[in-house]
Amino acid sequence: MTAEPGRESLHGWSLAMAIASLAAMAVWIAAPDLLSPRAATAAYTAWALGAFGYLFARIAGHRRWADIVTGVRVLLCVVLFASYALDPRPAWWKVAVAIAIIVLDAVDGALARREGTTERGAVFDMESDAFYLVTMCGIAHVYLGVHPLVFVVGALRPLYVCIWAVLLLFIAPRSPNRKGSQRGRIIHVALVIALIAELSPLFAPGARTAIAAVAAALIGYSYAVDIWATRAAAPAEP
Repeated sequence: MTAEPGRESLHGWSLAMAIASLAAMAVWIAAPDLLSPRAATAAYTAWALGAFGYLFARIAGHRRWADIVTGVRVLLCVVLFASYALDPRPAWWKVAVAIAIIVLDAVDGALARREGTTERGAVFDMESDAFYLVTMCGIAHVYLGVHPLVFVVGALRPLYVCIWAVLLLFIAPRSPNRKGSQRGRIIHVALVIALIAELSPLFAPGARTAIAAVAAALIGYSYAVDIWATRAAAPAEP
């Protein structure tokens, strides 16, 4: 088996995914009724299967069971989005699908630790996490009436990648595909719990927006700490 290329080999893919995510969120905010329910489902499905199918193919030869579980998570994202696009009414079975996705996230993490983490597999997992957040934000706003503030949760990772690409023209910033911190993982779980709560039939639109505001504050705090830590770790000017 040949040596596996590092995470840096997928920077271009991560940037393309970030741009696509920001474009999708812009459409969901500016023109949520642009596509019919069936067309929206078809477009989302093509995006998910095309983007992640390509990445799944790129890790051929280094694929682990953890990567297969991550692929199942992406397929469940398609099921979740389609369930709301075709019938926007909240339902507990839809909440169960959203919970299954985060449970499988824990499963693929356990498998990766047991089998050994691959560099591209780690990016596959990281980007599927970001895609899940974008999906949940889109559902919350377009189909459940949550304020567009919820998109702060989904947009920060894509924005971070795009800003990194611009900075790369001038300096050598840290890779956006590097391993995350323990704090970041804890906050990611908190964000997912908040977004799942928004899908619950228990909450009115106003309560869902309040939850979105808390989630936006959490992820803003996480990125602010990361940026400050990066700045503090940078070598001093001679």
